[in-house]
Amino acid sequence: MFDPVEGTSLTLADSLIERLPSGQEHELDGGVRGRILGVINDGEVLQPVTLIDCIWSARRKYRPNSFLIGGHFATDEETEFESVIVRLRDAAPWVNQEAGRFSRS
Repeated sequence: MFDPVEGTSLTLADSLIERLPSGQEHELDGGVRGRILGVINDGEVLQPVTLIDCIWSARRKYRPNSFLIGGHFATDEETEFESVIVRLRDAAPWVNQEAGRFSRS
C-alpha cells in the first residue's frame, strides 16, 4: 500500500518465515530486514517483488525504504542497473493535483 504522507507499507497475509538450511522453518518478528522477497497479487497477475531495507512496524507489517516490482533481487549487486524505466501509477496524489491538469507557463 502506498500513501503520499505515510509512504509504503506491506501487510503480510501470514507471518514472515525463514527457511533454515536444515529445511526447518523459523518465524521472524520485529527488527530490520535487508530484503524481503515476495509476490504481489494485483487481481490479474502474480508479480515478484523485492522490498529493500524494511523496518518492522507491527505484527505482519513492514515499511520498506524502497521496492522493486518484477523480480527477486537477493543482493545489492543484483540491483546495480545500467538503466531503468520508471512508471508512476497513481502519480496524482504524489503531486497533489488531478492527473492531466498540469499547465505550462
